[in-house]
Amino acid sequence: MSARVQRHFATIGGRQVHYRRAGKGPPLLLLHEAPRCSAGFEPLMRDLANRFTTIAPDTPGNGYSEPLGVANPTMTDFASGLADLLDELGIPRCAVYGYHSGAQCALEFARSHPQRVARLVINGYLQLDEAFRQDIVANYFAPLSIDWSGSHLAWIWSRMREQWSFFPWYRRERAFRPPFEPPSPEALHESVIEMLQAGDAYRDSYRAAFMYDTARVVQELRVPTLITTPRDDVLFPGLAMMPKPAPCVRVEPSDTLTHAEQMLAAELASLGETLPDPPPPQTKPRTGTPWSSYAQAGDLQLHLRRAGSAAGRPWLVQHSAMESARCMDRMVAALARHAPALAIDLPGRGLSDDVPASIGSAVEFDAACIAAALQALGLSSTQCVGWRTGASVGLELARQQPKSVHALVALQPWWPLVAPDSATIARYAPPLEPDTAGTHLLRAWHMIRDQELHEPWFDRRLATVVTHHEPDLEPAVTQERLLALFRCEGSRLAHWTASLGYPWRQRLPQQLTRVTIGDALPALANAGLGLKAFPQNDFPALAEALQHTVASAP
Repeated sequence: MSARVQRHFATIGGRQVHYRRAGKGPPLLLLHEAPRCSAGFEPLMRDLANRFTTIAPDTPGNGYSEPLGVANPTMTDFASGLADLLDELGIPRCAVYGYHSGAQCALEFARSHPQRVARLVINGYLQLDEAFRQDIVANYFAPLSIDWSGSHLAWIWSRMREQWSFFPWYRRERAFRPPFEPPSPEALHESVIEMLQAGDAYRDSYRAAFMYDTARVVQELRVPTLITTPRDDVLFPGLAMMPKPAPCVRVEPSDTLTHAEQMLAAELASLGETLPDPPPPQTKPRTGTPWSSYAQAGDLQLHLRRAGSAAGRPWLVQHSAMESARCMDRMVAALARHAPALAIDLPGRGLSDDVPASIGSAVEFDAACIAAALQALGLSSTQCVGWRTGASVGLELARQQPKSVHALVALQPWWPLVAPDSATIARYAPPLEPDTAGTHLLRAWHMIRDQELHEPWFDRRLATVVTHHEPDLEPAVTQERLLALFRCEGSRLAHWTASLGYPWRQRLPQQLTRVTIGDALPALANAGLGLKAFPQNDFPALAEALQHTVASAP
């Protein structure tokens, strides 16, 4: 049975670092390439988990780790941040493996903190002649900004396609074609999503790596080191340019990435040093802005966003089916001024574990998982805001665990008066499989925007224009929803089927005394349920209104 890779957050001062952890034994730190994240290390982590506690952080500004907060950080800054992370995790010394830009970070960490590195393995040694380096510094790090039109999606797709077609990506000449196969649309999509997650911060680790003086550092190292680069890697010519390294450094080319990882395993087998097992992970809270942690719900890890230290019954903000807890940050932050507030990623959404295939998607299962997470967090009673299809999860939670929901506000609930048939539900979740031109990204972008403009979103007519609330079309909000949408791409239809088929009309009367329906679709008003108007897109005012509403709940 393969080892389970778990995910955690570490809080270091005012920023958070997301990392993966697997196995048991002495610590091994794995540093990924930019602008990717630690997800690519999961197979390697499982392979090594029987001998090591493997820890793979998303480097600052990549994945779900927040940037260092330093303007134009150098690799020294990244290495210092790594030392802070190990301090927070209670790891005084470990083996370190770095790949591409992660390799440069590992080199600097070993140079500046040699007492903390038991063994260093570098995969992807970067060394360029000075003219080439200056060319890259001037042209490689194009800014990435989010545009309301979604045009940035076409740019980033083309940018990543070029990275696989040329090195560097902007030198579109035959001499700069790399020696490997182009990626599939699915693999390209994965790298694009990771770069979108990093945003403009992707430039920081890239810039620091390309400006780093590896030639000087390999001569200064004082820890046992193996440096390799696969022969089919664009960085392979750097090995021939390396000056004579320090005596503690061994240089050995590898044939492929797999071969390089096999060399890592062999190197670790000869470690010859006893390192203490790391302590169990824990996440410290922070003040001022929402922060992330995990809660256990049975066998599943559920990710949550939390904020607030005020006293009072906590707020539970439940996101809609195709969104995530991060999409609720503005509401969580506003409600936290009145009482503790949290939003939990449903199974298979956001950063929570996937739903077991044997269970499938069901509102009842989602609510049971939320109940288990609340119990694990020690929260016996909440006041709940269910956003759109999240209103069904809140209603089901109140039905399953009446004491856990003191009051529920169903905000803009997507409750159809008649459950749609399968053909209609399929229109809510059209296929968005990656294609070679990346058009699926733009289709998803406009689908999300149309959900603010029409109901149903796929019926773009004057008669379907949404008039009961202001559209929320901030580009950053649409971007976060886009990332959440693709997180559950393989199960979107199942989630929509479960959400739109939930029997809310049978279950609402049982809970009606503690349910307030706000800003719902006009069809619900015509059903005689009675609707309450709430401030829209003004989250401090919305929080005030929500607090006043639940204060009068029986």
